[in-house]
Amino acid sequence: MNASPDDERLSDNRNNESGDRNNASDDLNKGFGDRQNEAEDLGREECASSGETPGKDVPPPERPAQPAPSGFYRIRPLLTAETDGAPTFCSRLYNFFALSPLLTLSLMLALQTVFSLNARDLWFSDEVRHADAFRYLLDEGRGVLLYMNGAPYPDKPPLYFWFLRALYEFLGTEGPMLHFTGAALSALLWLWAALALGRAVGRADRRLNLASGIILLSTGYVMGLIHYGRMDLLFSVLILCSHILLYRALAGPGQDLPRAAAAFFLAGLAVLVKGPLGLAFPLCSALLFVIWRGKPQRLLSRDLCCGLLAGLLPAGIWLLLVFKSTGDAQFILDSLIRRQVLDRALDTFHHKEAWYYYLIRLPLMLLPWTLLLFCLPWSRIRPAGLRACLGAARAPETDGTAYLWCMVLSALLLLSCLSGKILIYLLPVLPALSVLAARAALGARGLGARILRWGMALQLLAAGALALAVSLVIFGHLNLPEITGLPGRLPEPGAGFLLVAVLLLLFGAFIWTGLSSSRPEGVLLLMALACTGLGYPLGGMTAPAFDSVLSPKEQALIMRAYADKGYEIASCKVYDGIYSFYAGRPVRDLDSLEEAAALADSGKLVLALSAKRLAEWNDKPEQLKEVHRQWIENREYVLLAAPPDPDIRPAEPSFRPAPDLLQKIWELYAQKIAPLFAPNAKFKKQ
Repeated sequence: MNASPDDERLSDNRNNESGDRNNASDDLNKGFGDRQNEAEDLGREECASSGETPGKDVPPPERPAQPAPSGFYRIRPLLTAETDGAPTFCSRLYNFFALSPLLTLSLMLALQTVFSLNARDLWFSDEVRHADAFRYLLDEGRGVLLYMNGAPYPDKPPLYFWFLRALYEFLGTEGPMLHFTGAALSALLWLWAALALGRAVGRADRRLNLASGIILLSTGYVMGLIHYGRMDLLFSVLILCSHILLYRALAGPGQDLPRAAAAFFLAGLAVLVKGPLGLAFPLCSALLFVIWRGKPQRLLSRDLCCGLLAGLLPAGIWLLLVFKSTGDAQFILDSLIRRQVLDRALDTFHHKEAWYYYLIRLPLMLLPWTLLLFCLPWSRIRPAGLRACLGAARAPETDGTAYLWCMVLSALLLLSCLSGKILIYLLPVLPALSVLAARAALGARGLGARILRWGMALQLLAAGALALAVSLVIFGHLNLPEITGLPGRLPEPGAGFLLVAVLLLLFGAFIWTGLSSSRPEGVLLLMALACTGLGYPLGGMTAPAFDSVLSPKEQALIMRAYADKGYEIASCKVYDGIYSFYAGRPVRDLDSLEEAAALADSGKLVLALSAKRLAEWNDKPEQLKEVHRQWIENREYVLLAAPPDPDIRPAEPSFRPAPDLLQKIWELYAQKIAPLFAPNAKFKKQ
């Protein structure tokens, strides 16, 4: 007798997860309806991460039509988060944008970045160093082993710079626009990979995917990162794609060599973007996931072993090319393997922090969405519920959520064990956290929904008040107490500072007073509008004003002018490579002040060093005279010349004019409002 389709699917489920027969059968028989949501919500209801089902007298909230489940999603159906209350204008508008989360979120990201692609200079320290390394790749063909400031630069593999090289063919410029465009495109790919992770692993439907994307793009840390030229976003793209394929390989009924090999190969490409963490992140997640499922022997299966070899292949080929280029195996062992890998992991020379570093910094990294922790009904969590939740995570319909948690927990454990710690290392796990946070946000109701609304409003109002205070300080109309460590010169004032403060205050006030419903869709929409509306004022108007205190361009151009007149340019105990890009040539790095004194005695010299080191230089040669002083990021740097050239002076900073309407607002402020404040004599333009 022929087996029915349901029997065949039930048989597949036995082979896949023998303990989950009843759950899979329910999904097949009941289809893609409310009962399906109850099945996938088993672990979340026991964990108290969602509320109660709406009552009969309350109409269920509408949501966009979902495609019919097929293949993988028959056993692991898409999830959604329902909210209480009748549909509102905000919920209907939210569902309209949720028809295509990819399009909506891509447009948001474009509006955040497109106006700031050529707005400012390159900043200390990574931007100028990476720009110099790319110049060597472009001008001298140093594409296998990167060079910076005239010397090998083994800190970073070359794949991201090859990406910039391809982008250069379209833009035709090696200046700031190239690097900011590369960051924006990397952010777009990262957003798409995050949505794919939410769909394939978190099994988020369109509403959840839109919420997770809004949370990502409105996180303060991410809003700043998409405007900074680094390779971390592209690094995270490859890791996220690796996680998606690896989960699909591990969640299947048997071995899956093509997906496992592709997953680890992408992780190997991530190694060529930033380093071994690209392979370590997916590997640790897979280890924790199979142990959690009670199948540690899965790690020794043929597909994962072959996949791991595929992951080692890109790095192996690159090391062979480096050896062919240099012919120095000792350089590979000392500089690439020992110093850049082993020393950074065991006893780093840079960014050494305590083991609890990420536990403290992660909540700050997630602002303003950290408050979602307070929206959960913690009172409902009991030991029995926790046990049921942990057990339910092994079921096929909930193992995607378990894998997201494995991504987060394994990354935190791995990074906490390393000697070197930087907050940006957590970037690959932010999409997993955003999917989990989206469920909490859309599932918030009652007191939790009110906490979300009021908490977000208070944070925006506080940020607006802080921005207004900073603006008044920069304008010179607000006195500050004596605080050590402040720059001697503040950024140039402009209309952008005031506009950022006003927008933050307006959005905060509207969330507080303009949303009458406790449904969370309105908060999500207004946060999406806020982060999009702040893109140009922050990136296109305010950020350029900080060039004078964050970019070494001003001092580097002075060094360049002296070098054109035959001076030797050097630095002593300064971050290597921060001047060479804008100076247009290598800057000699000196190990001691004695060496600098000898150079000053023998000929023309321009020397850069920190103001603190200059104050400690008791036997400084008389011919070395100070010609420039600038605060760069977190300390003050001084240029000394022997002998000084009176014809070489720092160029006046160039500021891009604001649009006419904003300029008129600024003039109104300067004429009517500014005189109401007492002038601040503490900070003056130099």
